[in-house]
This record gives sequence, structure tokens and C-alpha cells, in this order.
Amino acid sequence: MIRTLVGASFLALAACHAPSDPVDTAVLASAPDWSFADAQVELRRESCAEAGTEEALQPLVISVAPVEVGGAEQLRAALPGVERAQGWVLEGDDPNFGGLSGLAVVGEGELLAVSDAGAFVSIGLLPETGAPDGRGTISYMRGSDGGFLAGKSEADAEGLTYRDGLALVSFERDHRVMAFALGDCGGSARGIRVASIGAEQDDLGGKIAPNAGP
Repeated sequence: MIRTLVGASFLALAACHAPSDPVDTAVLASAPDWSFADAQVELRRESCAEAGTEEALQPLVISVAPVEVGGAEQLRAALPGVERAQGWVLEGDDPNFGGLSGLAVVGEGELLAVSDAGAFVSIGLLPETGAPDGRGTISYMRGSDGGFLAGKSEADAEGLTYRDGLALVSFERDHRVMAFALGDCGGSARGIRVASIGAEQDDLGGKIAPNAGP
């Protein structure tokens, strides 16, 4: 059983780091005027080329248990300024469940995450409380050719923004942003490169380490 930890208040903090524009146009040297509104139709078409609908989604069985974090004073000392809402320990029956990074709420009853194994993980939520309900799916990310992303060099997903059915995912190792039309063709969506971010960034004072990407 693979274990991961989810806290409601911490999810909100993660979401605060997502920019209003899904991609920083400063890194798009070849297309400085790129915009999501202009690009989304073509991204959907390319991402869903020759794709099925939901065939790539694999069900997950997730067990949920409350997490104990100590008293209120301990929490304030460890995380000043953070108000804890709820927290859970999740265990899944897939060996690649865990290592979750980017998080986004999809609709009213689903949490979407990306993993450093190159997978999309969905976690069902109870509408009344927002707690995980034990339902989930996992699907493995594909490149533009339809083949699965392979190894850390391709599949180390880190950041996630979900907008109008398109998941924009940033990756470490090969620093880049890719778009997946999950809302249109589910786990069969192909990743279309939106931005390439070279390891050498003068504005950051040097080279981006392999595991310190966007």
C-alpha cells in the first residue's frame, strides 16, 4: 500500500501559487504573444488526435484516515499563519500512488494531482465536507506521439493548473510545460508542449538544478 498525505488548508496554499495565466509568456521566445484563449482550440485538437475517451483511466481504491498533527499551539509554532481545516492520510492500491505535487480542484467533487511518476491521479471528494471519499483513478501521461512518458527525465511532473478542461503541467529534469486535454479525451490525452524552459536562466542567476524546476 502506498501512502500520501493530504491537508485541506495546505491544498489552498498550493492553489495560491498558480498564476492567473497558465504559462509565463516570458519563456516563450518563439511566441511572445501566446495566450490561452487563442491556443486552446488547437491544443485540444492536437492533444486528442487519435485518442479514445476514458480507456486509459485505471480505478484506484483509496483508504482514508484522519491525520493527527498535535495540539493547536504545536501547529501554530510549526506553521505560523496557517489555519488547519482538515487532514487525511491516504493509501492507494497502485504502486505509483504517492509523490503527488501539483493539485487542482476539478468541478465540485474531484481533486486532480500530478505525480513524479508521470501520472494524473484523481481523488473523489465528498460534496458536504470536501473529504476524500475513497474513489479515485490513475492514468499515465503520454507524449505528443501517443507513447507514455518514460523515466524521470521525461515524467517528473511538478506543477499543475487546470482550466476549461485543459491540464497544464510543468516538469522538472526536462524543464517544460505541456498541455493535456483531459476534459475532452480523458487519460488518452497526449501532452502538447506549450513552453520549453532551458536550464540556463540568466534572470535566476544561473542554472536550474534538475530537481528544482518550475
